[in-house]
Amino acid sequence: MNVLAIDLGGTSSKCAVFSAKKAILCEFKVATKKEAILQHLKTEIDEQLTKYGIDWLTISQIGFAIPGFLDEKKGIVVLAGNLNWHYFNITKEAENIFQKPVHIINDANAAALAEYWDRIYDKKESLLLYTLGTGIGGGIVLDGKLWTGANGYAGEFGHGGHFQDRFPCTCGLQHCIEPVSSATGLTKLINQVADEKQESSLAILKSELQRDLRLVDIKPLFDKNDEITIVTITEGLIPLADHIVTMLYVLNPEVIILAGGVTNLGVKLKQIIENLVKARIGEFMLKTFKIEISNLQDKAGMYGTGYYALSKIKEVE
Repeated sequence: MNVLAIDLGGTSSKCAVFSAKKAILCEFKVATKKEAILQHLKTEIDEQLTKYGIDWLTISQIGFAIPGFLDEKKGIVVLAGNLNWHYFNITKEAENIFQKPVHIINDANAAALAEYWDRIYDKKESLLLYTLGTGIGGGIVLDGKLWTGANGYAGEFGHGGHFQDRFPCTCGLQHCIEPVSSATGLTKLINQVADEKQESSLAILKSELQRDLRLVDIKPLFDKNDEITIVTITEGLIPLADHIVTMLYVLNPEVIILAGGVTNLGVKLKQIIENLVKARIGEFMLKTFKIEISNLQDKAGMYGTGYYALSKIKEVE
């Protein structure tokens, strides 16, 4: 039997049908409506499955990847701000609409599973995934199994601790890594430096564009090793590096995967993070891990959700 994977986003959702052998039979994207989300989703998926000649009778399970805090055991979305869901029993609602067993997973956790699947397949391995986008999320795979913690909140790497003093976090805490090391945080930093250092290359670029800088704007400067650009981005990545080092000592994973919009800065970004991490960790640890950029990027959530739904078939069997 097949499974349907749905990576649910605020504006669009990535979907794919996987066979029991983990082969993708089809993949497509549908719009995420703000009202009656699940019903609109069902209607659009019906159209796509018809287009690809796939009968609902061949689909035995559905997996949903959702951005937010989930109680996976109860099938409840505790909080998903972009979807306006708060203590929403998505499992019950979705099963009524789709008439299939439904399993939910945090989107970053799904991405971590996808990286495990893509890189190791059936071999057991431990890895951590950092999603560096508008915010910072994470996923943990230990010995080939996703670790979500006692309540399903494990992997919220962007929050908690005392990693920086520059900007407060939207979560209400003061020292999280997210406000500085995310795409949003790094963008804020480069614009702050551009405003403060009027003769800098960042200030000149901002003046030329006549708007706030974005990360994509500064990539040419970054690639050319422009000093002020490199220094600014490096400073913004220090909280992330400190967090990675902490997790390396706590969990001793074999691989750290970096994903999300920030990684569009490329190999040089990885090199900066590697250098920051290596400067903060014991020499005996240096050969125990590697840092890599995601191969799957924005498709990781969809692939990981398929893997998760397939694992649920095996549990039933």
